[in-house]
Amino acid sequence: MTDHTPHASPQARHALAEDLPALEVALATAFADDPMISWVVGDGERERRIRVAAPGFFRPALAAGIVRGHTYTVPDRSGAAIWSPPDVPMFREDEGMAFGTAIVEQLGEAAMHRLMALSELVGSQHPRTESHFYLFILGAAVQGRGVGAAVMRPVLDRCDADRLPAYLESSSDRNVPFYERLGFRITWTDRPTPDGPVLRGMWRDPR
Repeated sequence: MTDHTPHASPQARHALAEDLPALEVALATAFADDPMISWVVGDGERERRIRVAAPGFFRPALAAGIVRGHTYTVPDRSGAAIWSPPDVPMFREDEGMAFGTAIVEQLGEAAMHRLMALSELVGSQHPRTESHFYLFILGAAVQGRGVGAAVMRPVLDRCDADRLPAYLESSSDRNVPFYERLGFRITWTDRPTPDGPVLRGMWRDPR
C-alpha cells in the first residue's frame, strides 16, 4: 500500500474484468518496494520486480478477488483494494493452485517456498472467532492522490453500517499510521522466517 494522502480522493467503483490487465501492473508498481513482495520475488532490479510480480502474484490475486464481488478501483485504474467478504476464503483450492503455478512460472521455485512460509504465518494468525471482511491487497501506483483511502471506503462504510469488523496484514511499517487513521490497530507482529519481512496483523472494529 503506497497511498497515504486523503485529499481530493477519487470515486471508487467495482473493478471489472476489463480493468484487470491495468490493475495488475498498477499493483505490481505499488508493491515494487514493499518488503513482502521484495522478499518473495527475491533480488533484482525494481523494473524486474514489477514485470514478474504483475502476472506472477497480482494477476491470480485479482482473478480471485473479482469473483468475490469486493474488488474496487478508481477511474484511472491506478490502484485497487481486494477484499474477501465474511466467511468466504480468499482462495478456493483451484484458485490457490493457479496462484502457485503463476508464482513458479514467473518467479521460480524459491519464491514459491517463500510464499508458502508467508502463507503459513498469516494463516496461523488469521482471526477465526468473529466474521469479518479481509483486506488481502491494497495498492496505489502513485502516492498522494487519495486512491488508497478511496478504494477502502466502500467496504469500511459497509462494515460500519452492518457492524462488521475488518482485518488486514501489512508488511510496511510506513503504512501503519494510514491504517490506524482508518481505525485499525495492530494485533500481532511476526516474521515468516528469520530473514523474512516483519508482518503485522491489524484489526478494525466497526465505528
